[in-house]
Amino acid sequence: MNSNQKFEVSIVIPVYNAEPFLRKAVESAESHDVVKEIILVEDKSPDESWKLCLQLAKEYSKVKAFQHPDNENHGCGATRNYGLSLAKCDYITFADADNYLLPNRYEKDKVIFEKHPEADGVYNCMGIHYYSDQSKEIFLNTVNQEVLTFSDVVKPSEVPLVFISEHPRKVEGSWGIDGLTIKKEVFNKSGIFNTALKLQQDVDLFIKMSLTANFFPGELNEATCIRGVHDQQRSTSVQDMDKFRLERWKSVMSWLRKNRDIDKITKDLFEQKYLYFQVLSLKGLKPKMLVLTSIFKYPEGLKKRYGLFDLNFFNAFGRNAITNRLISIKNKILSNS
Repeated sequence: MNSNQKFEVSIVIPVYNAEPFLRKAVESAESHDVVKEIILVEDKSPDESWKLCLQLAKEYSKVKAFQHPDNENHGCGATRNYGLSLAKCDYITFADADNYLLPNRYEKDKVIFEKHPEADGVYNCMGIHYYSDQSKEIFLNTVNQEVLTFSDVVKPSEVPLVFISEHPRKVEGSWGIDGLTIKKEVFNKSGIFNTALKLQQDVDLFIKMSLTANFFPGELNEATCIRGVHDQQRSTSVQDMDKFRLERWKSVMSWLRKNRDIDKITKDLFEQKYLYFQVLSLKGLKPKMLVLTSIFKYPEGLKKRYGLFDLNFFNAFGRNAITNRLISIKNKILSNS
C-alpha cells in the first residue's frame, strides 16, 4: 500500500432473487469501518429484492442501490462488472447476496498491504453454512471443498500452481470470492469477469489475476466470511461441471496466449494442463492425436519422469502392458541420460 492509498474498501454485491438473505449480507459488511461503500446491483429479480435494496439504501449511508441501465437481467458476471465500474475506493471486495462477512474479515488485510507495498491482493479463508440438510446433500454431491482456502502458505508467484494442482509442495485449495481484497488497478491487467462463461467465471478471473498480480495469504485457517448454501441455488451435475471447467480452461488459455507479459515456461505448463483436461473430456482418436502432437509442441514435458506427459499418455491410450512398457522405457532413458 503506497502512501497515497488509504485502506478503504468498496464492496460489490450482485443481487438476484436474494430477498431472504440480502439484509444479513449488507449488515455484516456495513459493520466494518474500512468498508466505505456497499454497491448493490440488482439484476431484475422476480422477487422483492429491488424494493429491499432501496430500503437498505435509506437505512444505511454506505449502501448505494443500482440496476443495469436497461433494467434487464444480465447475469452475475455482468452485474459484478457493472458494480466494479461504479466503485470509488482503491480496494475491492466482491460478496454474494446470500453470503456474509465475519468480524475478522479485514483484520489481516490492512497489515499485509502496509507490510508489503508490492501486494495487489489478499485472500482469506471462507467457511460455509447450510440452511437445510437437503441443500447440504446437493452441494456435497457436486463440490469437493467446503472450506475455501489454501492448505498452506505459498509465495505470490506460486499461487497459479495451486489453482492447476501443480504446486511442488502439493499445496491445495481455492479461493472464495468474498474472502478476497483486491486493488482496483489489478483489473487493468487481468481483465474482468468473462460473461461468456455460464459457470466458473470467478475461478477464471482468479487464475488470470494470480498470473498478473501479487496475492498474499491473509487468514487461512479461521473463516473470515461465510458462504450460504440453500435450496434456492441451482445444482449442477458432475458431468456438467466437467463441461464448464473445460470452457473455463478455454477462456484462460485464450487470454494467456495473447498475454505477452507471461513467461514461456508458465505458458507451456498451462498448455500441458489444458491438454490433460482435453484428454479426459474428448473421445475417439482426438485425445490420442493431441498427446502425440504435444511431443513436438512441448518437448520439455517428455523430460519429466511420471509427469503430465505420462499422465496424458495413459489417459489417452489406456494403461496396459504395452503403454506401461513404453513409458517405462522413456523414463529409463531419462534416468541414464
